[in-house]
Amino acid sequence: MKIPLHTLLRKKLRNSLYFLLSKLFKKMPTQNSMKTDELHNIVIIRPNYRIGNIIFLTPLINEIAKILPHAKVDVIVGMKFAGNVLVPMPNIDTVIDIPRKLLLHPFRLYQLIKKTRSKKYDLALNIADGSVSSELVTALVNANHKASFENEKTFIKLTHTIKAQNIYTHSGSRPLELLKLFTSEIPKQNIELDLKLTKEEKASASKALEMLLAHNNILKEKKQIVLFRNARFDKKISDAWWNEWHQELLKIDATIVLIDVLSPDILSKLNNKCLE
Repeated sequence: MKIPLHTLLRKKLRNSLYFLLSKLFKKMPTQNSMKTDELHNIVIIRPNYRIGNIIFLTPLINEIAKILPHAKVDVIVGMKFAGNVLVPMPNIDTVIDIPRKLLLHPFRLYQLIKKTRSKKYDLALNIADGSVSSELVTALVNANHKASFENEKTFIKLTHTIKAQNIYTHSGSRPLELLKLFTSEIPKQNIELDLKLTKEEKASASKALEMLLAHNNILKEKKQIVLFRNARFDKKISDAWWNEWHQELLKIDATIVLIDVLSPDILSKLNNKCLE
């Protein structure tokens, strides 16, 4: 999918702004470890509007719960709906969402600044170094310690940094490297995305699946694969590719049921052999 011109221009403007800010502010010496007994309130900063990127926060949140079981975690995200998936997690205290186009709404911007400054954190974790919005929010929050990855272009004052070694195959797992601030035993490659769903939520999902299969006269014992095709620009795989993949899948096992989860950007299922 071709990237729209306005998106390319926005990226170039954002990169130019980041470069300018990095030149204006002086870097300060940082540390690379801290005592866990000092950390009771943590905020993770990820002002992103894509639900997939929000779900990729769950391994970090779950590992923090293991290492710091006494700590409560707030998360600053972009889309309110996306942030809501994190609310039920056991160690999550508050999810703060940043509305779009805040500069056009000064009063809402003031409310956001007031909200983010009202709570004092022991640690603010900026997991998206190189992002203007993430660094601006990190600069805004009230925290004793602020940490992120080493980045010579960073324009905010950090107290702790970690040198990224890119040890994970998937970039979504990269934030786990920040756990080196607290421990030398960081997770290996087999990372799971776990929202800590309740028994009631799992039961509700199972019932919905059973109803879908029954409505289409499909035995629930059959294998099911769930497909979510929504992605942005060059990350999006064409429907032609998915259809070819589906055909090859059915050659391997003709009994597999493919369930296509639709989104506001995708209004119709992949093909007539899929459920939706």
